[in-house]
Amino acid sequence: MGYTGVATFNGVPGISNIWVGCSKGLVRFRQNQVVPVSLPQRYQKLTLLAGEDGEILIGTMNRKPLLHIRGGRLLFEKVGERASSVFRSSNGDIWWGCDTGIWRQHGRRFKHFPLPKATEPPNFIYEIIPSRDAGGLWVRVGDFGLVHFKQGVWNLKDRPKGVPIAGPSATYHDPSGRVWLGFTSGQVYLLNGEQLTSYSQNDGVELRSLAALGSTSGWAANSG
Repeated sequence: MGYTGVATFNGVPGISNIWVGCSKGLVRFRQNQVVPVSLPQRYQKLTLLAGEDGEILIGTMNRKPLLHIRGGRLLFEKVGERASSVFRSSNGDIWWGCDTGIWRQHGRRFKHFPLPKATEPPNFIYEIIPSRDAGGLWVRVGDFGLVHFKQGVWNLKDRPKGVPIAGPSATYHDPSGRVWLGFTSGQVYLLNGEQLTSYSQNDGVELRSLAALGSTSGWAANSG
């Protein structure tokens, strides 16, 4: 099919669709069918999030705004260019990490929280995960690493204790509320509130350049 690159996927609960974002566009897996979905030009290097009733929300690392696919229609937002990460909080708010800061999406309303100057924006936000306190987030800002964000306030000195400063290359927030962090060194950290557990080659973790983590059964993927 000519698709290359690392796949990012999102299944929609209750509907047998899996959406896969590749370097050349979007593919929908439905039951035994593989259906390429045409996107507008320059919608590549995608970040995907499953919405309601089969909707899919799409961001791109290119200079294009956020895009929704709903009922076969393409709906364009006016914000969210250069999106490289996304996270849905427990209250339903969606946080999009872009190169200028974070966009909070509440329904169809958006609010922008710019990156602090110390992080040298524009700088991609590669990961967004929940922090130890309610409503807080850990945000990986480029090579600056993981920093804390809550209620519109950035705290660049607050970092999760024991986690490498550079920040993870892959994250997964499991159903029990724990956060799994994967690093290019092949290490995996489990963050459970204030408790941190590390796993490495000595524990049977045989991974390099970790690019994805997911599922309750604990799968992981390499970037190459």
